[in-house]
Amino acid sequence: MLGCDQIAPLASRLVVVEQPKVGVSLWRQHCPAANTGLVGDGRLSTLDITAKPTAFTWTLIGNGEMSLAVLPSGSGRGKRLLIDGMADVPRTVLTQLVVLDPGRYQLSWRTGNSRGQASDHVLAALVCPGQVPVWVTPTLDQPAGLWRAEVQVGAQCPAQQLTFAATPRSGQIWLEQIALVRAP
Repeated sequence: MLGCDQIAPLASRLVVVEQPKVGVSLWRQHCPAANTGLVGDGRLSTLDITAKPTAFTWTLIGNGEMSLAVLPSGSGRGKRLLIDGMADVPRTVLTQLVVLDPGRYQLSWRTGNSRGQASDHVLAALVCPGQVPVWVTPTLDQPAGLWRAEVQVGAQCPAQQLTFAATPRSGQIWLEQIALVRAP
């Protein structure tokens, strides 16, 4: 096993030459944190605000209206992305390239505000790279404290971009525990 840093350039190159399935397979073989499900590192354990993004890692996207910080998760496992700011339009804050077969999937994530309440101020989308995100309409699973949405993946692109954004005027919110599983 080479490790994440050593395999990242080759995995990224395979995406560029339109071989994302081979790239993600290689990435998962050599990067233990990525081999945690359909979303690599859904607990954000390796999320590093200073790290250079690679094809299958989480990419943080900051801007002048939103500040981002990485903190220990409130659940005690993994990390939490803290988002603070007030934008006029939804602002993408976190993305990851995922490779999925066509079908239905269940996307889930946990968000909250500074008062510890569940927050609906985080949007999610799963689209072909380069497309404008179409935000899903999640429902809150109160007992689990998770937002859940069903998403449909077609065959029109070999990889998909999982995108999270902060809604306009969201204030201070956080995001953690991201998962994607095949729908029953």
